[in-house]
Amino acid sequence: MGLSPAGIARRVYRAEMARKNSSDSTPPWDRKRPTGAKKTRLTAASRAKAKGRARKAGRKYPNLVDNMRAAAEQRSRKKSPSSVKRKASDARKTSAKKKSTAKRR
Repeated sequence: MGLSPAGIARRVYRAEMARKNSSDSTPPWDRKRPTGAKKTRLTAASRAKAKGRARKAGRKYPNLVDNMRAAAEQRSRKKSPSSVKRKASDARKTSAKKKSTAKRR
């Protein structure tokens, strides 16, 4: 049973990703920041999330990994298209409310 070239490429890619994400790679505190990467200033809510993760793990204060996770979640919330959709639907609701109150007057 032979694999197709696409199947082989997929297996090679998965093996490379597993090697890249394995625990024997350099830890985040030993790595340099990627070139061109911006700093993310954590909001109060993100700091609270990081602190909550630390407390759940039995630490008093958040470590670098907690902060990195909180920053990633903060960035993903900022880019989230669902929040844009929600804002548009909220705007429609408020304009509908305005129209209904204008009709009553």
